[in-house]
Amino acid sequence: MRRAARLAEADDALEELRQLIDLQVPDSTQQRHQWLVWMDLWSEAARSTAIGQLHAAFYREWRRTIAEVIRRGIGQGVFRDVDPEFSALRLTALIDGFATQVVATAPGEGGTSAEVMRTACLAYLDTELSAQPPHRPDETRSSPFP
Repeated sequence: MRRAARLAEADDALEELRQLIDLQVPDSTQQRHQWLVWMDLWSEAARSTAIGQLHAAFYREWRRTIAEVIRRGIGQGVFRDVDPEFSALRLTALIDGFATQVVATAPGEGGTSAEVMRTACLAYLDTELSAQPPHRPDETRSSPFP
């Protein structure tokens, strides 16, 4: 969380958000383990009021960090005029959903890959937030999706 907060203080909001997304992609053994621990916390939060409150507090802070980056990006003119809190909610849900799919299977076993997650989350920035027209990948490039 401290690393995410430091990134959120940088000057380029688009690059900040890209880095925050990259921090969440479980493409290493350590990141996959961290996501497994986080998924265990989700499960426990559903059964425990105290853990649920801790979980809710963490998510409020995480979404607030993302919303602040989006708000700065709107001010910098790199993001469209969107609702920062709603956009942060949508982006964090996208990250969580993809990360769950990535860690649900071992790398290389036909599940969703970390690279597909990264590509999809960055595409969200292009299509939903960017003040610039969405980036259109070269049609000769193959899809990252199996």
